[in-house]
Amino acid sequence: MYCLVLIFASPSLIFADQNQPYIGGYFNNSFATTNKVIASISYQSTNPQLIGTNTWVGGVISVAGATGTGNTQTGCVFQNGVALYNNGSTTGSINWAPQWWKIDGTYQIGQSNNIASVSYPAFYERMDVSGSNIIYKLYAYPNLSALQYDAPVVYSWSSSAFSSTNFLIGTSTVYVNQIPVTFKHFQFGVESPNVVNNTNWRVLISKVGYYATGGWKFQPAKTSLGTGALITYVINGQTLYYMKVGSLDYTGANIDTSSTYNDSVDWEWSGTTITPDTYLWYGSGSVSDSVSRPYN
Repeated sequence: MYCLVLIFASPSLIFADQNQPYIGGYFNNSFATTNKVIASISYQSTNPQLIGTNTWVGGVISVAGATGTGNTQTGCVFQNGVALYNNGSTTGSINWAPQWWKIDGTYQIGQSNNIASVSYPAFYERMDVSGSNIIYKLYAYPNLSALQYDAPVVYSWSSSAFSSTNFLIGTSTVYVNQIPVTFKHFQFGVESPNVVNNTNWRVLISKVGYYATGGWKFQPAKTSLGTGALITYVINGQTLYYMKVGSLDYTGANIDTSSTYNDSVDWEWSGTTITPDTYLWYGSGSVSDSVSRPYN
């Protein structure tokens, strides 16, 4: 047996090269591969004027890249996130930040600013592996009428897949000096440049899914704070290189249990930090929705 030396890098939503507070969820089934992931984000229960100046609250999905149908990881993390900023108005400002990160520390962010406001009822974040590229899409629904008639504003960006032919979902375990370390390959959560604790912000993340034979699916899910949000790794000799999302715990962040159920989690800042590996939901099945455009 040999000992693994750990070397760490941290992808961070919006701002690069910063460790940031994060709370997220992950599917806790054994790892599987897919070529598409999705989730819906809503900020409608948050007052952007109370977030504070020069900061934001972001809803982000993050997924590890892989080659083939097994657990051969490429050392790449792909992210799709929207962030709510306090711009001094009651509506706030929404920025979109699709991005990729590699274990060697390189990254690229395709940011679009001021694309929407807090009044939008839903932002669907989707990522696809398409040949040698990753396609990032954001489906922004401006109002309830747009939801009713399935008429989103669609934003798109693409990047290299960096040899990734699939995404990983679920978990896998590596033993480091005989200690099991769990990697959570598809995560959905909230990140900020610092802990936003002057308001009871709410970020609803729902319709969390991945594509499998027969349609869009979801699995049982648990919580992860930033210090435990390991998402991908590569082993080179006796060295294990890995990445986390955010990497700092979002202290005071929790869930509203009254509006958290299968395939939907209502993140909030309550002042009490949720315990890592708390179940968000126990069920599994097919994603059900009233709109179809984000899934086609």
